[in-house]
Amino acid sequence: MALPYKHLPDLDDQEALPADRHPAKVYLASLAPGSRRTMRGALDVVAGLLTSGRRTAETLPWHQLRYQHTTAIRTVLMERYAPGTANKMLAALRGVLKAAWRLGLMTAEDHHRTRDIPSIQGMVLPRGRALSRGSCVPSSGHALRTRLRPDAGTRLSSPCYMAAGCGGAKRQRWLLPTTTPRRAQ
Repeated sequence: MALPYKHLPDLDDQEALPADRHPAKVYLASLAPGSRRTMRGALDVVAGLLTSGRRTAETLPWHQLRYQHTTAIRTVLMERYAPGTANKMLAALRGVLKAAWRLGLMTAEDHHRTRDIPSIQGMVLPRGRALSRGSCVPSSGHALRTRLRPDAGTRLSSPCYMAAGCGGAKRQRWLLPTTTPRRAQ
């Protein structure tokens, strides 16, 4: 998992920052305990994308990122992840960049440029298969005709037709008897 270009020459090795000056550590410490693990994972993914897996959230010099880096990250995230997941990762990136600015590691201008990336727009289709109206409704009438009296299928199928249009299988279960009723003799 790497960005489209080979090497980012301006993300060179530097001395490690102490924990109270490291943007990723400061950002993660500002989060609620339940969010830290999720955002840490998101930052590790971003760091891995930037450095072809050579750096993690703790070892990447976040304050050296510039607009070209964040734009490239957005592009790769948009191609590889669902919009919600990619936007979560971008939110983590924005949080670290804000922490770098607050720590005095970035100028205000650099901070605003690197954070000036739009969220990813998109729609995720629900899982499952789409059923046409015709594929469900006839089966409900057929089930009634075979389980009850043959003449009851027409009369009792209209509630099933309504149920099939309003949610189908879950609502049909209470309309269909589980056993065949006995005929009066």
